[in-house]
Amino acid sequence: DFPDDTFDMVCGTSILHHLDIARAAREVRRVLKPGGRAIFYEPVGHNPIVNLYRKLTPSLHTVDEHPLVRSDFKLLRTHFDRVRMELYDLFSIGAIPLLRLPGGRFALRAHELVDRPMLKIPGLRWWGSVVVIDMTAGS
Repeated sequence: DFPDDTFDMVCGTSILHHLDIARAAREVRRVLKPGGRAIFYEPVGHNPIVNLYRKLTPSLHTVDEHPLVRSDFKLLRTHFDRVRMELYDLFSIGAIPLLRLPGGRFALRAHELVDRPMLKIPGLRWWGSVVVIDMTAGS
């Protein structure tokens, strides 16, 4: 119900993957002022290990969930002048069970250090399990 061009920024965590991406993108773009930014943190659906986990744990997910895939990002690009994506958690997702153990945070940081260069490799980039999407509305 917000008027057009209302916000300088729209942001959210784990929202878009529950929505119709085309409809959500149109609405976010509509309420952004020219030059406004939209930043979202979302799961990505290309990592085969994470996808196996999702299949094995259906009760942990809602029926409307669909981790974002390449076609979703392509669609976002049709609504925004600039779409930047930074993927994370290739190997570091495996350190999450270790966080409660002594040295768990160190293990996570070590995994993250391995993730950074690995996620720059074109073939592995899409295997990150989460993405930060930074989109800018045109004027």
